[in-house]
Amino acid sequence: MRNIINVSLLVLSSFGSNVSFGQNERQTLTEQPAANATAFILNGEVYTFEYLMQFATLLIGDTSSIDLVEAYPILTSVVAEQELAAEAAIASGLDQSPELIEALELLRKSILADAFIGQEIGSRLNEARLKLAYSDYVEGFIPAPVATASHILVETELEAVSIIEQLESGASFEMLAREFSAGPSGPSGGKLGTFGLGQMVPSFEEAAFSLNPGSFSNEPVQTQFGYHVIYLEDLSGTEPENYESVLPALSEAVQQQIQMEIRDELRTGADLLVTPLEMLTAE
Repeated sequence: MRNIINVSLLVLSSFGSNVSFGQNERQTLTEQPAANATAFILNGEVYTFEYLMQFATLLIGDTSSIDLVEAYPILTSVVAEQELAAEAAIASGLDQSPELIEALELLRKSILADAFIGQEIGSRLNEARLKLAYSDYVEGFIPAPVATASHILVETELEAVSIIEQLESGASFEMLAREFSAGPSGPSGGKLGTFGLGQMVPSFEEAAFSLNPGSFSNEPVQTQFGYHVIYLEDLSGTEPENYESVLPALSEAVQQQIQMEIRDELRTGADLLVTPLEMLTAE
């Protein structure tokens, strides 16, 4: 039976596509199958589409990326095989095996625990709590400096000094960059766009962030690429992302927080005594 499930898992996982269970599925199906629609009949017993989907969820968890048109034949075949194998196991008395009874009880409790925690998370996760989490995020946000700059890259220090002298005489930084810069940004006037700390080589970064907006470096800045003359257009700080942008991450964080709350609540008042590992002995 385990071999049946393992093979099925590999096959079903390969059926990812742009067609998913739900709205997109209508692109390839005339209509969405009803939950109580008969998927197949085995030895006179009816198995519904919903039962099929429950099995798919058990196999791979999230079924949203599966192409149902391709997966359906595999699902029906695998579910039928599982049912036949289970019936054979019952007929042989395996369902009375102490080991299987214990394993089934563990599985039952695991499913119940997951269902309870999921239900509690769903009931406690609301807009108010998400908004509160966003407020905490904004309050604790630490702006990071970002610079908007341009540069002129040349091979020698002498060339860089000459460019600085021309800038001091009133020459256009953009025109000099177009004419002399060896960097890829030269044709665009040397514009580098906006960057934060850690995105440029250390000597370039130190020089750029030490400038005042609207000024250029009065000494050549050497890196492994050559000599730079840097013009700082603007220096500002990063801003917190808007609520909609961080909502997925907020939701995940709040759900984890709620789960920890639930676990703490469950343990409160429980009479739990754990035997130290080193004291465990085989009986």
